[in-house]
Amino acid sequence: MPSDLSDILWMRRRRGGGSSPSYDPDALALFAAMSVEPDNTRKALTNSTIVALKSAGIWEDLDLLYCLAAHDAQAARLNWRNPSTYTCALVNAPAYTVDRGYQGDGSTSYLNTQWQPGTHGVRYADYDASLWVWSRTDAQVDGCDIGTRSTSPNSRESSIFTKHSSGALLMRINQGNIGGATTDMANSMGLYGAQRVDDSSTIYRWKDGAAVAPATGSNHAFTGRPTANLGVCARIGALSYSPRQIAFAAAGASLAGKEAAFYSIINDYMTAVGAA
Repeated sequence: MPSDLSDILWMRRRRGGGSSPSYDPDALALFAAMSVEPDNTRKALTNSTIVALKSAGIWEDLDLLYCLAAHDAQAARLNWRNPSTYTCALVNAPAYTVDRGYQGDGSTSYLNTQWQPGTHGVRYADYDASLWVWSRTDAQVDGCDIGTRSTSPNSRESSIFTKHSSGALLMRINQGNIGGATTDMANSMGLYGAQRVDDSSTIYRWKDGAAVAPATGSNHAFTGRPTANLGVCARIGALSYSPRQIAFAAAGASLAGKEAAFYSIINDYMTAVGAA
């Protein structure tokens, strides 16, 4: 019987006999973009994660997917959905830890995805959009973990504050002011998601694959997709910096009905690398 993850992944690769491992084309493109080649165990894990996302019908829903908990700092900044686009740029040297992710200093440093929801969003649409972030740090602060805000022609923001200084989970998707219901969170660790699934004023909030009470009300009315760049460890456009360590981030269409599967797949990856 296999004794650990490497044994399991080795057996999966060997199912075809003595031939070399067979990888999904998107996994091969990702490996080719990495300046430091991952070992075979990491390649198999990455490949199985991509295949699982495709099998769950999630891969095609996403514009961006960053596994920041990676074997190498450059690899962590690559957009898995298309590694030739929207590589995260470092701003003021956020700290990197292998297989854990990037962490801002809470005052100046963050990652710039160079992706704008209103300009570059393909799957991320006006009334069909989601934003996701995995925090590894429990901190009750004002800092935004992933976000963007533009102010012309009106206030347009998409952001996640996993645990605001008030203790609440605060989220915006293609809207102006935060309003409606808030929920105090026990901690700011895990996979958080914000979704807009229709033209109502409802924002659906998720933690670790389970729904958090929706925030409803006129303050969540659609105002437009932001046209400022999306930041990780910060909100760009109206800068708000997070000191939390971020292991994963994604954006795209809403994953209505697929949230639990999404969490399960990403959690499997995080558990395998020791980030969960």
